[in-house]
Amino acid sequence: MPSKAEQVAAAVVAALEAYPPLAGVPVFRDRDDAIGGDEPSLILVELADEDTETLGHGMDQDKGQVAVVYVVRGANWQTVADGLRVHGHAALMQSPALRSVVAKLKRVRAEWKSANAEQPFAYLAQVYQATYLTPTQSLDAA
Repeated sequence: MPSKAEQVAAAVVAALEAYPPLAGVPVFRDRDDAIGGDEPSLILVELADEDTETLGHGMDQDKGQVAVVYVVRGANWQTVADGLRVHGHAALMQSPALRSVVAKLKRVRAEWKSANAEQPFAYLAQVYQATYLTPTQSLDAA
């Protein structure tokens, strides 16, 4: 079974893919290959970091950060990316599958970046902190 962190990332991907207002927007888990100029808006889900606190009695509390990155092209990129972020946040907050994996999910920061290119390229990264429990002796169960 994958680690609890990977289970969280998979649940985020599933929630985004299942949310009707995001239908047609490709969602990738940690994509490394280049994004082509002809590709439409897309969403990347990346694990950022994880801090662990030992609770005792064989349990740890982990706080992992997950970045949901909305990649867009065009002159009005901030408006497009923000619209995707609004839908993405709603998808995560309404996902029963994600709630079954995390005890708490909260937004911690967002970052907007653009780059000049033949066709403007930009992204909005919304970072969430997911809190979940894992046994001290295992990373894949609750």
